Amino acid sequence: DLQARLENARQLFDVGDVEGGREVIGAILDLRPHHVPAHLMLVLDAEARDDPWVALAGYRRLAEWLPEIPTLQARAARVAHMLEAEELATCLANRALQTMPEEPSLHYLLAAIHSEAGEWEASSEACRKAIELGMEEAPLYLTLGRVEFEQMHIGESIAAYAKAVE
Repeated sequence: DLQARLENARQLFDVGDVEGGREVIGAILDLRPHHVPAHLMLVLDAEARDDPWVALAGYRRLAEWLPEIPTLQARAARVAHMLEAEELATCLANRALQTMPEEPSLHYLLAAIHSEAGEWEASSEACRKAIELGMEEAPLYLTLGRVEFEQMHIGESIAAYAKAVE
């Protein structure tokens, strides 16, 4: 019965009936206050509606309930970074890295955070770790190019920018 209700809520969200979807989720949570899929659906809806504060609160709640799922910490870190809550983002990303040390996107997230804080060496190190782990995306190389430029490593900066253009 709960699974059918959850699917009904998903369909309502999909067709744009946000209020209807929230009403169904509310009914599920009245029956089972810790129903993780229902809470996750609310978090994803908040992200889709560009409501990062609600999304961050939801991810944090879920991460507290399920600390063994580092993806929740990672998603919360990304939302915190988007909100420019850099200390929180760093803390959450580092927690996620404790159980997912080979996740290149987390290293890139740390690189972006460090870069925005002017922590060039830490940002460069995180960029290089993401590259070492196989990440080959232009934003990563743009960040590395900026970081190398700020450290006056012009050759490395040009090489990183060229890789971004590739």
